[in-house]
Amino acid sequence: MSEQQQPPTTNFTYTTKDGVSMDISVPGQLSDDQINTWLDGNIEEIEIEAGLKEPGFGFLTMGAVPTESFEQGLYGARQVGATLGAELGLLDEDTAAEDIAKMERYKEYSREQARREDFASGDVVGVMNGREVREGELEYYRDQETLQNLAKAETFSDAISTLADNPTAVLPIIGESLGMFAPALVGTAAVGIATGGTGVPGIIATALTGGLGSGTTEYGASFLQAFSENDQ
Repeated sequence: MSEQQQPPTTNFTYTTKDGVSMDISVPGQLSDDQINTWLDGNIEEIEIEAGLKEPGFGFLTMGAVPTESFEQGLYGARQVGATLGAELGLLDEDTAAEDIAKMERYKEYSREQARREDFASGDVVGVMNGREVREGELEYYRDQETLQNLAKAETFSDAISTLADNPTAVLPIIGESLGMFAPALVGTAAVGIATGGTGVPGIIATALTGGLGSGTTEYGASFLQAFSENDQ
């Protein structure tokens, strides 16, 4: 039996505006024009995944957010907004699903960026597999172990005992929770005024200001407005 042929790919090197080179592989055999078209639609997220660029939502970029965990909470907030937008009939389900999936990818990119920063922090404490190991990497794994043990705790006493050994391990969880709830502080009426009631976020905010929906949907609509991308 002959070996199964691998599908063709197009391999090329892309250099960012800052001079950082990345090797990219794309399925299919693409012409130069097709490569440029592909880059137009994908390079922004590739740079975000590599930690070379911060996502932007309107006037806000995630570089202004204090921690990666808080940033991940904001992505979760936008997912809630997309869900509620679909429930209100103001976003079609496919658009909402795509946005929710995109925010999930952004969460993972943010987690990976936090891991990279942890691994690069602190003094060198040893060498593993030919590379330097810093204090931040050891702390990262210690935090992961604490969270795993916390998840396994069967009683409140077990949980407190686990946290007592490493209380800072839960700070990322607290940060993500704060990021998730922060947009609720944005008043829906103010959102409607700021947007002039235009676009999907403005429609949601204006409708809720007029008295539609429960407190839950108002909460989700604030999420959607506060973190909707400024697509041109």
